[in-house]
Amino acid sequence: MPRRKQLTFVSLSAIAIVLATGVNAWSQGSFRADLTDEWDNPIVGAAVTMTADATGIVQEATTDDDGDFQFMQLAAGEWELQIDADGYGGIL
Repeated sequence: MPRRKQLTFVSLSAIAIVLATGVNAWSQGSFRADLTDEWDNPIVGAAVTMTADATGIVQEATTDDDGDFQFMQLAAGEWELQIDADGYGGIL
């Protein structure tokens, strides 16, 4: 039986709240992470999607040569993270 590959986050920064101007002083944030396999090798070219629960707004990114990805200017609220990479099962 083939062994299933595993995706892991090596470093995952908490959603950083960015001070925004206007009435909603804490209305935006960012999210950055490094995606690696179980041997700490970067997962290159993985499709990463963030979807806002409240609005359905979708942002997309692709991991770079180091397995890094980043989302900027995320509205405050809950977001769903989905990662799809060749040879790995998608994770939410």
